[in-house]
Amino acid sequence: MYEIYELLLSEKGCKTADVAKETGINQTVFSEWKKGKSTPKSDKMQKIADFFNVPLEYLLGKNGIVTCQECGMMYYASDLTECRTHDEFHRKYLSAIRFYGSFYSLPIIENEKNKYLNIASNYDNTFEARVNAWIEVIRAYFSRSLSGWNYGQEHPTFDNYAAMLLNTKTIEDRINDTAVFTRLVRMYGKQEGLEEGKTYCHVPQTITQQSLSANEDENLLLKEFSKLNEKGKSEAVNRVTELTYIPQYKDNSTNIAKKKERYIPTEEDIRSLVARNGKKMTRDEAIEFITEMYSDDDE
Repeated sequence: MYEIYELLLSEKGCKTADVAKETGINQTVFSEWKKGKSTPKSDKMQKIADFFNVPLEYLLGKNGIVTCQECGMMYYASDLTECRTHDEFHRKYLSAIRFYGSFYSLPIIENEKNKYLNIASNYDNTFEARVNAWIEVIRAYFSRSLSGWNYGQEHPTFDNYAAMLLNTKTIEDRINDTAVFTRLVRMYGKQEGLEEGKTYCHVPQTITQQSLSANEDENLLLKEFSKLNEKGKSEAVNRVTELTYIPQYKDNSTNIAKKKERYIPTEEDIRSLVARNGKKMTRDEAIEFITEMYSDDDE
């Protein structure tokens, strides 16, 4: 561990005295650590990690694949880039929990969905048990859709998502139980928002009273862009470029017919999912997951 600490010192171009001053940790702690007589306690190690802006597990020198017990992401603890990717993903995950409440982490979504589908389809179970099971199935669909948005808070809440899903003929046929379906509709209602046969949510665009045409939109953007200085223009270009990598913001109108049958993942889709789930997820597995998420299905 101390070797990693020395490497971080060298990269940051500072001395132990600087770390001690900023963290409030006595220099004797570092001296004892260097001599191998003791290791700083966990709270001090966290302060040191925060000082260098690195994840704690990296400073601790952990090796191999680590699976986060909360968000479920798998990554190499010895790879600083992957540790930081996990940190960013984990923050979004925790923020989503605070914002959305209960949902399933990515690794267990399919298992939970299948478990509750078995309960929901077994008529030996009580009516209430089958209703509750379908709520959890919907929660699994919601969790999968939310994970596809990288846990961004633009995604509809669970209640709104449930209303969107219940508005589709596909889920009504899948439930295949009038009493259960009626109860769910009474609980959540119905609203537009999901394409027929899909469980992946695309947030409807906000419609203003005087909708701008595409040309008017472009003219407005150019007008506002011209007000920026060089630094602002550079930042605006970067942000627009980032948006082009997010599927829900792309204009795929020329490929609608093809996309309704089977979605073809982009390289950005694949790399993003693999990065979020660590090197254990292969490229082929990422393609399969993304294809299932985006393509028309009732699974």
